Amino acid sequence: MLASDTGLDCFKLPNGEDSWSKFVCDVSHEGDIAERDYLELKGSMFDITSKRDKQKIAKFILGSANRNPEIAKRHFQGSALMVLGVDFNSILGVKRIEKVELDRVINPFLGASGPRWDIQRVPIKGNQDKEVLIIIVDPPYDGQPPFPCRADGEGLKNGALYIRADGETREVKADELDMLINRARRRLKRVKLRISVKGSANQVTIDRSRTLDEYIENTTKTLLEAAKLPDRFSSISPVLNNSIFYENRTRDEYSREIKQWQDDCVDKWDDACRRIGAAYCDPIDFIVDNTTKVHLKAVKIKIHSDYCLSLIDQFDSDEVDLGLPEPPSLWRSGIQPLCSTFDPTVFINHKSKINVVKVNSGIDIIIDVGDLRPLDSINTKMLDEEPQVLLVPAEIKRESINCNWTATADGVDDVFTGKLTIPVGPVKDLTKVTQILLRV
Repeated sequence: MLASDTGLDCFKLPNGEDSWSKFVCDVSHEGDIAERDYLELKGSMFDITSKRDKQKIAKFILGSANRNPEIAKRHFQGSALMVLGVDFNSILGVKRIEKVELDRVINPFLGASGPRWDIQRVPIKGNQDKEVLIIIVDPPYDGQPPFPCRADGEGLKNGALYIRADGETREVKADELDMLINRARRRLKRVKLRISVKGSANQVTIDRSRTLDEYIENTTKTLLEAAKLPDRFSSISPVLNNSIFYENRTRDEYSREIKQWQDDCVDKWDDACRRIGAAYCDPIDFIVDNTTKVHLKAVKIKIHSDYCLSLIDQFDSDEVDLGLPEPPSLWRSGIQPLCSTFDPTVFINHKSKINVVKVNSGIDIIIDVGDLRPLDSINTKMLDEEPQVLLVPAEIKRESINCNWTATADGVDDVFTGKLTIPVGPVKDLTKVTQILLRV
């Protein structure tokens, strides 16, 4: 494992809260001697709220983004870190601040097409007002233009080029300017993406006559039996705290409610079948591999199928909800028959990096991969909160589905394309499960 001259592990970026906390402790033990072209430290006296010190962050970001990619990749996987709030053997932190406040001051110096950067927060035990704030600058890469400063400020000149050197950020020298020109001229290495799938699509069958039709028939019978009581009959209703319940509907209104409920159940049936399939079928996982030594930014994948497939969040079978409408309350009681209820909040879609768009008779599956490091891979389980179940309509009799995919990435003037074959599993008969859910 590669390490810096100080013994601090600087090969990989820390990953996870514990890893970042350990990194901060290790940096504190080294102090300023740990500073290199990929690492800068600022102590607890750094005033993160001041415009002047925010501009120092802008200078570091510009300088780090103008480094030589071949040299930069030796540490932190090409990234550069500015650690705020750490002194030698002391971790006091800096005041907590929202990133939007940093953006407001820093971004004018970077410009809209400037370097990409992010932050990592490391909490200070026992002090909620302070934290160690780490500025993370994305790795430079071949084909990337130089990043000039785009505003005047404290130690910053509009139009100047800065570079992060060994322990300092300064204006570029002639040979460094040559390097940046050559960096911009160098063509990106040919990028190759591979997209594969783990698992399979699912097909389900549910006998409607033994499930929905029987459920509607039984519930309707219960509703009509209740209607045999006289129009002005009143009763004690347990759902209304044992108070007297008077039926305000006419018999015609009651009949229309039943008919409307029946029609709504039929309309919702296809969606209910998909919900059952999502609960009782295995998920599918799409895998994206970057097979070359190129850092790709903001990768977006589009998988197209000519078939109208359904990609649905998987959920616990113990919590399955069919989404069927509730039947009318029984005549003169205010009580609803025993039925499958619907909680509309259960199926509200969460913010997802995987979305489906209907295109004519088919669909596009859009996957927002984000950044993909050299020789790295990512799967959809890592991107989304919930596993995804892919359902194929039962009328499609195929052992596999052939799809086309395209991919794009920021800074790459090309569209990657390929083909993907998704296996289709054996048909699952979920009639009995559905009968239990409908209580028929």
